[in-house]
Amino acid sequence: MPAINITSALGTHVTGLTIGQVYTVVTSGGPWNPFAAGAFPLHDTYQFKLSLDDATWTVMAVSTDPGSPGYSDTAKPPWATSRRNLDTVHVEITWTATQTDFYIGVDDSVYGDNSGGLNYVLSQAGGFCPYGTELIPGRATTALIDGGLIDAALLLAPGGAWLALGFDTLAGISFSTTELCTLLPPPMPVFTAEDWISVVDGASPSMQSKLLQAFKAISWPIWCRCKTGTPTPVAPPAPSIQVQPVGTPLPPATISCNNADICTTLNELSRQLLAISQQLGFARTDIQLIQRQAVPFGHVTGTSHTGLAGAGSFSVSGLLGLVVVLTTVPGTWGLSDDVPQRYIPAPGSVAIGTAEGVSEVIFCNEPQSAVFPYAMSAATVVNWSFKPGVVATITELVREPSG
Repeated sequence: MPAINITSALGTHVTGLTIGQVYTVVTSGGPWNPFAAGAFPLHDTYQFKLSLDDATWTVMAVSTDPGSPGYSDTAKPPWATSRRNLDTVHVEITWTATQTDFYIGVDDSVYGDNSGGLNYVLSQAGGFCPYGTELIPGRATTALIDGGLIDAALLLAPGGAWLALGFDTLAGISFSTTELCTLLPPPMPVFTAEDWISVVDGASPSMQSKLLQAFKAISWPIWCRCKTGTPTPVAPPAPSIQVQPVGTPLPPATISCNNADICTTLNELSRQLLAISQQLGFARTDIQLIQRQAVPFGHVTGTSHTGLAGAGSFSVSGLLGLVVVLTTVPGTWGLSDDVPQRYIPAPGSVAIGTAEGVSEVIFCNEPQSAVFPYAMSAATVVNWSFKPGVVATITELVREPSG
């Protein structure tokens, strides 16, 4: 969740709101301290301020705030529609957006020495659970993610079966359902095909965070409900599941049977096999590219550049090598007695490189030569230089097509 900038009087500028939409901002975490870390711990506080123009601020806290007791329990900005104290230190403010931004900060006279921190959570109220949310009585206050809980969550997410492989990487992680149920479900994150490359290796920290947010968004109804009131509150709908990104593993086939424990195990095995298959697919693609580019067992001819004389260059990409044919050389040029014969001195040269400079120069002594420079695959430009009267053809050598 985002942090409030506590070291600047400007606070944090939040943008991207939709005019007319109902929003809720909630303080979370903390406390912060108006002095250096450890200097005056008795001043730890959860106090914060809100503004629409970064000029007129409303400072708020709960009356039981440890660092600044005595605040009003009902104070709120004049543009806010409601305030709710979530506990003894955190506050929720709801309003209808009349502009696309707002400011949230902390109130102090000197900001540079502030320490600690305070976070905030912004969400669209949408009219759901207007009296607040709570843990369903009898539900555990901590959830441990396992195969059974993953299957139960996926039943609440039509079209979300493809998320199973990602959710399986969360097995063994626990989270506080009490904390989850203090707010509406978190927004459903957007996944890309690139996100899933890390999943087959166990999920990167950033991807694991996205998966956990998605799991909480989907499983929220298992643990949480709206607080009662009149009229009857409307519960938030199930999150919208995006279309499966192209290139991600297909969802596992669910095995139907009567023994729940065996089914859970078989489903997990099915997912792991799909993950292994996806990992092997990525590895095969990488290995094939490396083999064909760095250690090829064959090549094919590409573009031929004919009638080259004097000096010049052409752009290339991903080549294996070049064939240089000296089509015209003055008859007075010296030839060796070697087999094959060589021109002495070289009638010209070819250089490969990139925009940063030349990496290798090849002198063209032979009437026809095939060259495979070490850095050819990284080269983006080929330069040629031929003596007066010399004409040549340079043909690109490319890797075999895949398939």
